[in-house]
Amino acid sequence: MKMKTIKISKSSFHVYWWFFQVVCILSLVSVVIWLTLTPRNPVFYITNVHITTSETLNSTVHRNRVGQNASLIFNLETYNPNKGFGIHYEEINITFHYNEFVVGMKSAPSFYQGFKETSIHKVEVNTEEENWRGIPGGKTELRVAVETAVRYRIFKRKTKHHRLNFVGSVTVGSNGTVSEGNIKLHRGH
Repeated sequence: MKMKTIKISKSSFHVYWWFFQVVCILSLVSVVIWLTLTPRNPVFYITNVHITTSETLNSTVHRNRVGQNASLIFNLETYNPNKGFGIHYEEINITFHYNEFVVGMKSAPSFYQGFKETSIHKVEVNTEEENWRGIPGGKTELRVAVETAVRYRIFKRKTKHHRLNFVGSVTVGSNGTVSEGNIKLHRGH
C-alpha cells in the first residue's frame, strides 16, 4: 500500500502560517488583558491598638479582668493594591474575640477608595466587664475578624459584590498597648 503525499503550495503554506500567527497573537493579547483586568483584594492592617478603661486605678489588663467599661481603640487601614481599579466597600464589620467569646464588635461605614490609596479609620470598640472575665493579666492574644463586601470599579463599571473575610491576632501587653506595629490581616474562611 502506497501512501499519498500531499503537496502544499507555497501560497497556501503562507496562508496557514499567517493564520497561525494571528491566533497566537490574539491568544497572547487575551491573556494579557485578562491578567490586567483581574482585580486584587484589598489589604487590611490594624495599627495603634490600645485599651482604655473608665477606671483610672485599673487602667490596664490586671486582676483577671479589665475595668467595668473598657474600650479597644485602634486604626483600621485599608490599602487598594490595584492599578486603575477603585473599590466600593460596603459596611465593614470588625469583631474581637478572646478564645470563643466575643469581646467587642463595631462597624465602619461604607466608602469608596481610589486605586493605590490607603484609607485610615479610627475605630473605638466599647465593651462591658463581663466580656473580659477570664482574660488573664499580662500578655493577652485577641483574634480580630474583619468582614465586608466590595465592588470593584473598572472603567466606570462596577462588578458584582465580593464577600471578603480577613483575620489576624493582636497581642495586648499588660500595660494595655500592643507591642507590634502594623498587624496585617490575612484572608480567612
